[in-house]
Amino acid sequence: MEIYQWLLRKNGFKVLNRGYFVYCRVNKDNGFNKGNLSFDIKVQPYDGDDSWVEDKILEAKKILDGKCPEPSENCDYCKYTKDTT
Repeated sequence: MEIYQWLLRKNGFKVLNRGYFVYCRVNKDNGFNKGNLSFDIKVQPYDGDDSWVEDKILEAKKILDGKCPEPSENCDYCKYTKDTT
């Protein structure tokens, strides 16, 4: 949610820190009523803090712009890449 808050703010929208997650859960207590399921709808408030987002995006860009390390024989990921090429 915090990334969306940050993106909206960067695009000039007024955004509150408080957001809400809305989700549904199957109500198993009601069972199947003629093949139908009933759901309970839940609303969960969330107080976001997007102060960390920009630094992490810049950090990720710096990593992606950097030089990739040389493959290592001790690295499971390097072995996977070598075996699949």
